[in-house]
Amino acid sequence: MKHNSPMKLSIGLPVYNGENYLDAALQSILSQTFGEFELIISDNRSTDSTEAICRSWAARDQRIRYFRNEKNIGAAPNFNRVFELSDAQYFKWIAHDDLHEPGFLEACMQVLDRDPSTVLVYSRAVTIDWEGKRLREWGCAPELGSSCAMVRFRASLRPPVDPLPLPIFGVVRADILRKTPLQAGYAGCDRALLAELSLYGRFHEVAEPLFLQREHKHRAGPMLARNPHQAKAFWMGVRSPRPDWPSWQNLSGHLSAVWRAPLGFRDRFGCYREVLRWVRRERRGLFDDFMRSTECIPGLGPVLQRLYRKHRERAWQNDVRCLTRDIESLLPEDATFILVDEGNFTGMDFSRRRPIPFLQREGRYWGPPANDDDAIRALEKMRQQGAGFMVVGWPAFWWLGYYTEWSQYIRSRFICVEENDRIIAFDLRTIDEYRHRPLTPEAPADKAELLTRRQVPLP
Repeated sequence: MKHNSPMKLSIGLPVYNGENYLDAALQSILSQTFGEFELIISDNRSTDSTEAICRSWAARDQRIRYFRNEKNIGAAPNFNRVFELSDAQYFKWIAHDDLHEPGFLEACMQVLDRDPSTVLVYSRAVTIDWEGKRLREWGCAPELGSSCAMVRFRASLRPPVDPLPLPIFGVVRADILRKTPLQAGYAGCDRALLAELSLYGRFHEVAEPLFLQREHKHRAGPMLARNPHQAKAFWMGVRSPRPDWPSWQNLSGHLSAVWRAPLGFRDRFGCYREVLRWVRRERRGLFDDFMRSTECIPGLGPVLQRLYRKHRERAWQNDVRCLTRDIESLLPEDATFILVDEGNFTGMDFSRRRPIPFLQREGRYWGPPANDDDAIRALEKMRQQGAGFMVVGWPAFWWLGYYTEWSQYIRSRFICVEENDRIIAFDLRTIDEYRHRPLTPEAPADKAELLTRRQVPLP
């Protein structure tokens, strides 16, 4: 179905069981100062009140076109469907749980109309919690605005600080988006799509934080980040008995994107070089994907799986040694610290540093907290009992995305003294008078200031 009079902008909203936040999301997009758009909603066979909410809004606003799938087709085909139903010059995806400030669309459209070399415009973002309370501001990414395709591509392939690819919710030129495979349905496919779009032109970041990304317990991002091999069931709506190859699928996506893009020899060669750098960074994931697949080989499969398990055990032991060195270099001797590790490092010796498992019962780890309030109460109780630091180990990194209020409570009150691939450590001895900000390579002095700042201890 096509609209009789095409709008300048099409907005696509794929949704499944979004009743909790859908009203607010629709209100924020329909209240934009720029109003010349159509809103296409594709309901992926929701089982809650999503259908009733959408039909109610569609009856009140003629810009809304509502479609309901006969069955759940998966997140990726539903994302692609709203674009395929559009016919405007520009396109934008929105999620059912995010919000937009009233000037978001107008700011994006002004840039696209003014600058033909820009293919995508997005704004700085603010993470909010389930109640709408602001938690953290994100930005900026100046390299995505470079005139050099290789520089933009390099920036899009870097390991992200934030698990959500926020520029994907910007406004993009529809003719450029049609040249891509859209959402391909594997873990990281949204970032692969952004990387391909960066090859066609500049991204522009609006300096104002006009996009509000909601962090809540039911968001799929933290779950998929913990186990990318579950992504196929989420993205495609099917479960396959065969092992997934998410890292190899990302590699294939990057290579084919460079091959398809209209690049000169120098830029194309440079982009392939950036893919090789990506391979070096992701070599562990590529190797793990390959070894997972060997279980299907008759005869040889069990042998390779035994070798694979030994390799994983050695890699785990090496990571644990590095984690121990990190803790011993950061924490003073005789320090008592909270260890968030899901019980993975129980019994380890930290050289006169005493770990307290979180959460703990009778000195032993007994499981994750039931909710944010329990986590905050337990943290403060341990702190009052003498815990001077908290260390989150990599097996529990997902907690910081799942327990959003607990995470915000920590980051807004205490100094983060280290954040790497193995640990995130906080000094609990004093309350930081300034809100903790993420450390960036562009501002190394900020980190030195945090590490050397002296404050009056709490009584």
